[in-house]
Amino acid sequence: MNPRVEEALQELKCYEKRHLKLHEDMFSGRRVGWYALDFLAVATLKRSLRLTTGFCTLIEARNFIAAVPLLRLQLDNYLRFSAAWLVDDPQEFARKVVNGTRIKDLKDRSGERMSDCYLKETRAKDCPWVSDLYKNTSDYIHLSNKHVFNAIQASDAGDGKFTAKVSSEDEYISDETYLEAIQFFDRTTKVLFSYFSGWIATKDHPQDIEKLRKPF
Repeated sequence: MNPRVEEALQELKCYEKRHLKLHEDMFSGRRVGWYALDFLAVATLKRSLRLTTGFCTLIEARNFIAAVPLLRLQLDNYLRFSAAWLVDDPQEFARKVVNGTRIKDLKDRSGERMSDCYLKETRAKDCPWVSDLYKNTSDYIHLSNKHVFNAIQASDAGDGKFTAKVSSEDEYISDETYLEAIQFFDRTTKVLFSYFSGWIATKDHPQDIEKLRKPF
């Protein structure tokens, strides 16, 4: 594996400690009480850690087709957990989600239903890269031309010939493409971390959030 790819992957692996530290911080000191958003935060944090571990394992195995959908799921973590910041009452939002209400059936403070598309467009205002990442990774969730190009490669001679290969490794994926995927996973995870940190900071000042004193 290319040294740059290996270095980026090792940095991503180090996020295991960051996940565990965020979980610890969420319930340390004055933050020992459980609130509705804690349930959603812990679930998202665990999902994020497991996705990160799985993504790294698949990249090391050069299984790009299986790794990219995990990047899409990590983006899903960011979009959906951050939806709690789009409503007037994050605790009530979390209660409904924990009790089975789909996020796309809930509305933000302006009355808009929080579909994946709406969340993507909303977050893209601050993070422009979200839109393209959402589209490109979604193409790996459903069978698409992405999978065709992963299995078939045109001849460099431009003679209209091509080669097709079914193998356990994605040989037609360049190191630059692997590196880009790792970098976007890193970027998505960092912005997700910022929301966990924001929630932890809010628990330090319960007076700053409406109804925070009402337990789950």
